[in-house]
Amino acid sequence: MMNIHFSYQDITSIENLFQAWDGFKKGKRKKRDVQTFELNLEDNLFNLHRKLISKSYKHGNYQSFYVHDPKKRHIHKASVEDRILHHLLYKSVRNPRFPYKRYVLCPICEKPLFGSASRGRLGKYYPAYHCNKRGHYFRVPKQEFEETIASFVSNLDIKPKYVKDLKKYVIDLWQEKMENSQKDNKQIDRKIEELRSLAKITADKIKYLESATAIKYIEEELVKTEKEIRNLQTSKVENKEKDVNMERVMEFVGYFLEHLEELILGGSNLLKRADYFGLIFEKPPTYEELVSGTPKLAPFIGLKDDFGSSLVPMCEPGGIRTPNQLLKRELLYH
Repeated sequence: MMNIHFSYQDITSIENLFQAWDGFKKGKRKKRDVQTFELNLEDNLFNLHRKLISKSYKHGNYQSFYVHDPKKRHIHKASVEDRILHHLLYKSVRNPRFPYKRYVLCPICEKPLFGSASRGRLGKYYPAYHCNKRGHYFRVPKQEFEETIASFVSNLDIKPKYVKDLKKYVIDLWQEKMENSQKDNKQIDRKIEELRSLAKITADKIKYLESATAIKYIEEELVKTEKEIRNLQTSKVENKEKDVNMERVMEFVGYFLEHLEELILGGSNLLKRADYFGLIFEKPPTYEELVSGTPKLAPFIGLKDDFGSSLVPMCEPGGIRTPNQLLKRELLYH
């Protein structure tokens, strides 16, 4: 069985509970049970949070009733508290049951898909990715959706020439970072020299002072100056420690490219697999684009010629300056 890694504390945070309430209440504000819950909203949500943290929460019973719209249907409805938790687990936070909902868009409105499991008449649940609250209906069963993901990923193609281009691109980013770091260090050095000169001038003033109060004031100024110098020196050391280890970066780049399919489709952390999946696109694809093989891929990644359509080109060598924003941010700012 596959282990799923996600933080219980993160999912059940009070912030996520309020976010789940905001999503849950849409279209239900006139319902009596929702209005009653909202009268003491903060108390009710914090009480739910305490029960979740202490792991004393228990799902309540379902309210049973019939509706005629016009067909007679037997409805089983959970309490507002329980339904907020349903919304939290299936829609409000990153959910390992539906890890791709952040990364694949609805082909109709091009907004991120939802993920949830509807309950059938016999109590069986039917998980699916869907988009049905924006004036249209789109739904794909979860198994079919993930089979589409697997089929698409298995057809990714990275040719040696583009691996070489990508490594050159990474080197260019590293050099840019080094230039910026050197400029920062030069500015720090100038500031340190200015402060040392100021400290020397301030110390020389003490020779001509007789007032104990004035001497104490000057000494305090010297202490502040020395502290500022130490802070700047610490910043310089931290900048040096942030320098990118290019050997490690290139190892990562090579490993990522050589094990792309394994990283995206293998491993026990479903959310991390979805993160890797998101890295292969220049912009988030719609589900229809995944099926047809026409998404806009990140630089240096293409599809095999025998994929459903041969109209998906590799990024041309002249396009290597088009940045993969996630990679650039990792290299320049971390």
